[in-house]
Amino acid sequence: MKTIYRTLALSVLALFTAAFFGAGHTAHAADQKAGAKGQKAEPITVKDLVCGMDVETKDAKWVYEYKGTKYYFCMKGDLDAFKKDPGKYIKKGGK
Repeated sequence: MKTIYRTLALSVLALFTAAFFGAGHTAHAADQKAGAKGQKAEPITVKDLVCGMDVETKDAKWVYEYKGTKYYFCMKGDLDAFKKDPGKYIKKGGK
């Protein structure tokens, strides 16, 4: 029984780690690309309405258009949650 709990705990930890360190966190990518051309780019960031993190629109991997507005997400799980009930997140304006 302890093995099941350990496996579950490690799985949850892996998901949190991937969410915070792995997916969609490229804060300086626009500046690095612009730096090669000798100019500084101003990245456009928006809030992921599901988790509240900042997402750069230029580099966003998970984008969803709903009623004519594009929404950006830092990870697939947030996109999936938004798709299930967009009104829940739009009404509260994110976290």
